[in-house]
This record gives sequence, C-alpha cells and structure tokens, in this order.
Amino acid sequence: MDNRASPSRPIPRHHTRGEDYITFKVTQAERGKKGSSFRFDVTTNLPNFKRTQHSAVERTYSELGKLRAHLVRTYPGVVIQALPKETAHTPTSVNANAKQTVVHIGPTAQAAGPTHQFNSTSFEEELLVKDAVQLFLTRVASHPVLRNDYELREFVETPFLFNPSTLPTEPSKMSTTFLPFTSGRKSRHSFPQALHDPQEIGTLEVGSEPWYDTVGSQLTEYETDLGPTRKAAARVGRKRKVLAELLQELAMKNVAISVTESDEELSFALRRTGNLFHRVSEIQQLQAEHASMRMDYFLDWYERSAECVLDAITNRKQMHTEFDHLNKRTERRRQNIMALKSASSIHTERADQALEEYEQAKSEQSTQSQFLEVVNDELPCSIKEFENQRVQDTLLWLRNLSKRHLEFEKQQLAELERILQLTPQTHS
Repeated sequence: MDNRASPSRPIPRHHTRGEDYITFKVTQAERGKKGSSFRFDVTTNLPNFKRTQHSAVERTYSELGKLRAHLVRTYPGVVIQALPKETAHTPTSVNANAKQTVVHIGPTAQAAGPTHQFNSTSFEEELLVKDAVQLFLTRVASHPVLRNDYELREFVETPFLFNPSTLPTEPSKMSTTFLPFTSGRKSRHSFPQALHDPQEIGTLEVGSEPWYDTVGSQLTEYETDLGPTRKAAARVGRKRKVLAELLQELAMKNVAISVTESDEELSFALRRTGNLFHRVSEIQQLQAEHASMRMDYFLDWYERSAECVLDAITNRKQMHTEFDHLNKRTERRRQNIMALKSASSIHTERADQALEEYEQAKSEQSTQSQFLEVVNDELPCSIKEFENQRVQDTLLWLRNLSKRHLEFEKQQLAELERILQLTPQTHS
C-alpha cells in the first residue's frame, strides 16, 4: 500500500527506535473575523524541544505563512511544500460575471434532508483546508534539516504570537544570510523553450543549467495551462448547478400537474416523481458545489506546487547573480590595493581601509561560494523528490475526487430507482 499522503489524506509516519522525529496532527480549523486559525498536537523526541508532547497548539494562517517564508529564505537548497489557500471557494454562481461564493469554515455539521449522507459544504471546506495544512506541516516535519530548525521549535513552543527573526540565530550550512529571497512571476527568471522529447531530456545532466531551464520551462507551461483549466472547471460547476435548478423546476411542474390530475393513481405517481426529482436536484446542487470547490482548490494547490519549484530555481539564479557581483567587487578592491602599492606615497589609514574592505569582500565571496556549493548539491535532489511527491499527491487527490463523484452518483441512482417502484399497487 502506498503510504504517501494527498492533500486530503495525512501522511502516516512510522519511526524506528532512536530516530529523530516530530509529528503534527491538525485537529481543528476555524474561520474567524481576523482569519483562519488551526489547532494541532505535536509529538517529538528532538533534543532542542523542551517537551515531547504539545497539545492544542494554536496558530493562525499568517503565522504558518511566516514559518514557510522563514524556511524558504533560510534553506534555498530545499523546495518547501506550498502552503494552501486559507479558504476554499465554490465558483458555481449561475452568472459567469457574478462574484464567487465564498464558503467560510464552519462547525462540523451534516446536511439535512436527503443529502444527510454527505458533508455540508462548510464542513467539506474544513476538511480540504485542514488536510492541506496537515500536508504542509508533515512535509516540514519529515525533512531531516527543516525539523531541526530553531524557528520551528519556536513555532511550536512559544506561547505568544509567532514572529521569526529575519535571520536565524545559528545559520546552518544550508542557510544564506544576505540574499533576500523574492518570489512571484514578476521577479521570476524567464526560461528558454522546454525540451519535450524524453530522450533529449534524459541526456541532460541533472543540476546543469540546461536541466534547470528545462524544468523551469515545463513548469511555466503548466502554469500557463492552469488558468484556462480553472475557468473551464468553474463553467462546468455552473452548468451542473443550472441543470439541478432546472430539474427542481421540473419537479415543481410534476407536483402541480398531480394536483389537477383527475386519476388518483396517476396523480400519486406524478407527485411521487416530483418529490423524487426534488431530492435528486438537492443532491445535484450539493454535488456541483462540492465538485467545483474541490477542483478549484486542487488546481490552486497544483499551481502553488509548481511555483515552489520555480521560485527555488529563481532563487538559485539570484544567488549566482549575487555571487558574480561579489566576484567583481572583490576584484575591484584587489586592484585598488595593487594601485596603492604602486603609488609613490602610501597613506597608512587609506591602505588599512582598503585592506579591510578587501578582506571583507573575500569573506563574503567565500561564504556565498559555500552557500552556492550546498545549493547546487542539494537542490537537484530536492526538486526530484518534490516532483515525485507531487505526482503521488496529485494522483491520490484525483482518486479522492472521483470517489466523491461516485458517492453522489450512487445516491442519485438510489433515489431514481424509487420511480421503478411506482406500480398500480403502490398506493392501494
């Protein structure tokens, strides 16, 4: 059995004796006036934690964002799991230009009436967001470097608002201290056209510039295709809801005809059919909302996952650009010292200042060189691992989506089969 998780299934972790670990279990997601908050339990044997168990730790969505931003900045050699959207949406309004209906997180509840076997839309959203946050925390906890981060301990144990420092107190060998990380399409490096021939792609050396360009170009194409896909999925949701509303109108017409029908047996059949159509329309409307919300949330998560890799590649490119600037600055300061040595008269203060600036430039150059070496060693493996996880997560999410569709369809069939029971002896 595949034990990897999807955004709708937490990752089970089995630890061997003596292995360092930390596990998160998200127990609750709440939506308030100031935003979403999450509660989770933590179990760990890491020595830098004060306790091995922490219950009902509460953090807001913005604090989760701060944690991820810190990890992205501090560990440029690791692709950090995407943080999901704060809320799920149901873009199923009939008017294509209407504002999307936002279903806020609510208490655990079941839909009343014939849809009682299915979660209410608010509870369905809670499951989506909670499981996606679970995936993010589990990915962080499963990484041998990230789980030992100082700020992660603060994230769990601080009783106050979590606000990580700009720079880590004790930078690890994988951290950078002077390169501001930027993300987003505006700051992203443009990539050449991707190779599509598997044989040509297989000939590329992993970690080479052509390999990075091919990965980046492929993911950029995914991003370009996702926009129209999300719009198409929203249109499908709206059409399904229109169909459900038309079926409800048909149900009302059937009931109206049953009132004027003089034959008692036929009147009963028409009324019974109208009531069944009404229940089926309720199921179809809920199905349209659930399917639209799940698909929109999935496509958004899919896009964010692609952006994680693209941003990591862009950050690496920025580090190389910064390293080139440092090399040029170091060379200029070296030439400055050479010019002072060849001068007829040397001012001691000026020479000391030039030497100090040169040593500082060399130190920064050496530090950046070490960072780049680590990033160049770690990032290709991290990208490949992240992509493997993304494939498995996507397939499992699609299976869960299909499973939910089947559950709704089976319920509709069960309601429609009741029409087959309409025989002359039904009401006798």
